Amino acid sequence: MNQLVRSAAPAWFEAGAWVIHQTGANDAAADNLQHDHYIHRPFFDSMAALFQRADVVISRAGAGTLTELAFTHTPSLLIPYPFAAEDHQAYNAAAFAAANAALVCRQTDLTPASLQEMVLKLIHNPERRQQMAEAAASLAIPDSAEQLASLIRQSLMQSEQSIKN
Repeated sequence: MNQLVRSAAPAWFEAGAWVIHQTGANDAAADNLQHDHYIHRPFFDSMAALFQRADVVISRAGAGTLTELAFTHTPSLLIPYPFAAEDHQAYNAAAFAAANAALVCRQTDLTPASLQEMVLKLIHNPERRQQMAEAAASLAIPDSAEQLASLIRQSLMQSEQSIKN
């Protein structure tokens, strides 16, 4: 995926975009692209802060990342990790696609040209990005911890009632 991003990035630079690229620690080719609008690091400490400033995020589709995308109302292009257990990232991504919060593409279907084009279409369509942002926001559950705690309490109370009976 890193190579796909680096191959597509020059067209995004021409469109005026900045690319902030988290490469991971094992990307030997991380320094192969140099541009004033390109910043790459193995890891960033605060992805949510970066997501809040992004017009579009290209990402895998792990649950933590999708939670951050929903809370930051960030449009995305999701590329599920092809080796995820039971293909769970594809299911995660499908939920965002169904809500119109993200575009989804399998890694095996991507080429540098197709990735470049999908992102350029989003860059040039602020109305579509706004619709995706609103859809992403609709997936956020701000009080999820409280809801989960309530479900656990209810379950415990039902278990106690069953034991007493």
